[in-house]
Amino acid sequence: MNTDRGRFDSAWASLPVELVLGAIFFAYGLQKLASPGSFGTDVLAPLRIPPYLAYVATAAELGGAILLLTGLFVRLGSVGHFVVQAVAIALLHWQNGLLGPGGFELPLALLTAALVLLVLGPDPLSIDRNILAPIWRKNGVTGFNGRENITLSGGGVKAAAAMMMVAGIAIPVVRIRLGIPEGIHGLIATVIPAFVSVVSGSLVILERRWSYAPAFVLGRLSLGASALMLFCLKYTVRGAAALLLSLVIVLGLRSARRGKG
Repeated sequence: MNTDRGRFDSAWASLPVELVLGAIFFAYGLQKLASPGSFGTDVLAPLRIPPYLAYVATAAELGGAILLLTGLFVRLGSVGHFVVQAVAIALLHWQNGLLGPGGFELPLALLTAALVLLVLGPDPLSIDRNILAPIWRKNGVTGFNGRENITLSGGGVKAAAAMMMVAGIAIPVVRIRLGIPEGIHGLIATVIPAFVSVVSGSLVILERRWSYAPAFVLGRLSLGASALMLFCLKYTVRGAAALLLSLVIVLGLRSARRGKG
């Protein structure tokens, strides 16, 4: 008897944590990236911490945020965030107490969120679980290496692929409304992923099994980018719409290997 049938996968709880924590640390990392040297001399040096570690902290926050948003090496990204917040609590905030100016309540919350991801691992819509895990799995086979059965004929998969094609056609047209800068650079940055989206969606509809991997990766990247847009006040409504669309697309693509973990 299969006692796991109908059991809720607790790793679904990782998805909102990955997106929210990723957006927060992406913002933190961008702030430090603007002037990591100043952070090193103004904040770390008075604590007798080598200023060059400011670059390490920036890489851990920004790089880790990208990993969480994309669902790639989630535990690795979480380790970096956990260490950064642990050091911040111990050396910067502990002496100020839990609450009040300079308190460690926010770093503690962020540290706890990183710990949750370390325990739960990547969410079911992550690249880790849908692309890397099947490749590394020893038993049973993936559509890209012959070990896992990928079925692209389902209605959910076809609908997701069609939405990718429509989105790929529409995004260059509405790029300004999405906050993408005008000019040739903004156009190129839009046309390339739009082209990949149309091609990937077309190949999935044609049931080319190897197209599942790039289509899923593109869908998950869109989900992470939509989360960043959601937390930008100027684009919150558009970000929410993009997040919902990306979520539907990734769920539809995942149905190609439903039940595979």
